[in-house]
Amino acid sequence: MSQPIADHPHTDPGDGRTECDVCGKYVWPATHSCKGVPVTERALARLRKRQAYPTEQCRSCPAQIIWAVTERGKPMPVNAEPVPGGNVLLTERHGQLTAVVVPAHRAFGRKDLRTSHFVDCPDAAKWRRR
Repeated sequence: MSQPIADHPHTDPGDGRTECDVCGKYVWPATHSCKGVPVTERALARLRKRQAYPTEQCRSCPAQIIWAVTERGKPMPVNAEPVPGGNVLLTERHGQLTAVVVPAHRAFGRKDLRTSHFVDCPDAAKWRRR
């Protein structure tokens, strides 16, 4: 982790500043406007907890998956952990977890994308329905 920014300490300075729930910096609440990017491990853990989706184990292998629906309304198992090179974005639409396939030119460099579990499940053909 990089060095703390001088005007935003990462530990309690004891001068009345409070920890931002989003970025983790100790700031004056009236003047702080973070960009929503966690800069401390605790803030990153809080973000992951807020973004956690319910997981279950695949019935064919030990992988943890998240069930979502495609934009066409079909159920789709998605690997629980984001991976480099992923192309599936999980988003909530109308109260339902939706899996959106992101085109390659928009997926470059993103760290929040996952893959369909059909890509690496040894029994994918057994479960796939078209």
